[in-house]
Amino acid sequence: MGVIYTGASEKQFLNLKKACEEKSIPLLDVKTQNGEDFPKALNRIKNRINLFMMVTDSALYYPGSVQHLFNESVNNGFGVIGLSSFYTKAGAVLSFDFNYYDVGADAARLAFEKFYNGVNGKPAESGRIVYSLNVSVAQKAGIDFSAGAVDKAAEVFGR
Repeated sequence: MGVIYTGASEKQFLNLKKACEEKSIPLLDVKTQNGEDFPKALNRIKNRINLFMMVTDSALYYPGSVQHLFNESVNNGFGVIGLSSFYTKAGAVLSFDFNYYDVGADAARLAFEKFYNGVNGKPAESGRIVYSLNVSVAQKAGIDFSAGAVDKAAEVFGR
């Protein structure tokens, strides 16, 4: 797996690195100063990865860099894990999101506890994680999803 990050997203990178180490997943990383350096940074790893993980970083990802990433992913046969279903629809293979219905239900519960019962409720880890898939981009990158994975996806693009 590959990742590009800046100082602004270093904490996310370190969490990803730790998770990859725990699961014995090889991680190639490039730290860059800004989004302008993104194409150069991607060139350093694009031929050595089969998956690229985007991290939340507004300095790194803007329309031009995202378009470049998706073009390179198709041309070089690696998938992209996007930041939301918007990215999956645009060309990422996969993205993770919160189920915002669950988040809203948790917020309503907390508000009720505070205003009607006078209890300072603790925010729980809210919402379950859902994912979206882009099956046509996955096929171009040589990635096959199981039928079960497709069935359980919150959104499926490119059918």
